[in-house]
Amino acid sequence: MYVFGIVIFWVGVLLSMYFKHVTFSVLMNPAAMAVLLFSLTAVIVSTSSYKTFIAGLNSIFFKRYVITEETRIKAVELFRLLSKTAVFASIIGLIIGFIASVGNVTELEPFSHAIASALISPLLCLITCVAIFEPAVFILNRRTNESLLIKAYPKHISDKLVELCNQNGITEEDILAATNIVLKKN
Repeated sequence: MYVFGIVIFWVGVLLSMYFKHVTFSVLMNPAAMAVLLFSLTAVIVSTSSYKTFIAGLNSIFFKRYVITEETRIKAVELFRLLSKTAVFASIIGLIIGFIASVGNVTELEPFSHAIASALISPLLCLITCVAIFEPAVFILNRRTNESLLIKAYPKHISDKLVELCNQNGITEEDILAATNIVLKKN
């Protein structure tokens, strides 16, 4: 559903661009993309959160991929940080674009193109926040205690079982079936 939501969002963005007679190629601004991608990558690298980022993505895209409560909380914090970073990257991109456009003040056409280009960075960054990071935070927050293992076992045992499941490609249903545990439906 997460990917479906992103697709719906992009359809809305593209339709609004179509009705305003703006081509999709306008969004393909290498400078704006570089500001966004390098800013987000810098946060992941500087916080050493590679594993948390991948675990969070796996948990979002693959419902059977279960993460420990501690990892889930760290992933929520990381995606919130990435969302804030995208907002600040948009400001940086906007400022860089305005600085570049000041050199073209004498001629109207290059100046107007430079201003339009400067506004692409905030647009891409806000789209990233709204379509990717904030829904990811919502989904990860909703996954609290959804795990069957967490409901069936004490926390220290369930965390270890979740880790072993993910390492060996075993689903939590397999473990519950093997241990003959039946959970009551709420």
